[in-house]
Amino acid sequence: MTHLGNNNYEIYIKIGNGVSANSIPVTPELISPPLATRKLETTSFSASTTDPENDDIFYQFSWGEGTSNWSAAFPSGDTCTVDYAWFNEGTFDVSVRTKDIWGATTDWSQIHTIKVGCCIGERGNVDSGADDGTLSGSVDIGDLVYLVAFSFQGGPAPTCIEEADIDGSGGVLPIDIADIVAMVSFMFQGGDIPASCP
Repeated sequence: MTHLGNNNYEIYIKIGNGVSANSIPVTPELISPPLATRKLETTSFSASTTDPENDDIFYQFSWGEGTSNWSAAFPSGDTCTVDYAWFNEGTFDVSVRTKDIWGATTDWSQIHTIKVGCCIGERGNVDSGADDGTLSGSVDIGDLVYLVAFSFQGGPAPTCIEEADIDGSGGVLPIDIADIVAMVSFMFQGGDIPASCP
């Protein structure tokens, strides 16, 4: 009910069809959330749910280091997708909740834990090309060329030095000729797979 001034009021009445007049939407779920992402890399998250009366739905995400604003309204059953980038490395608990246009708010969804770091999956994707966190389809000749250019021709440094340390030796100078040899051996001679990220 809204007071319009004087003796005038505007009254909103909602009538349910076999359900409570203001039922809470179904608690949402994250749709195929990623297991890992790189720090400062934009990552997409999707969620969906329905409302018993087919009311429009607003989404809010918790990133483990803060909470998003409420999204724009989505029709019941539609998917909401948002992007987020973490500024810190670590593990973060992500969840989502919704509310309908009448303010009925769900509980937070089941928590999904995501690893945010510099080196994700296997080492080797040093040119910041497309990467899915594994070697499959992510390490290619472009990475080898990038590593050689950095090491011998004054090329730009890899965004993630740890990921360029192909043999995982660490140390004060984590990238050296041994890393290039390991990369060539892996790519062209059936050598060992690059060391795993921590």
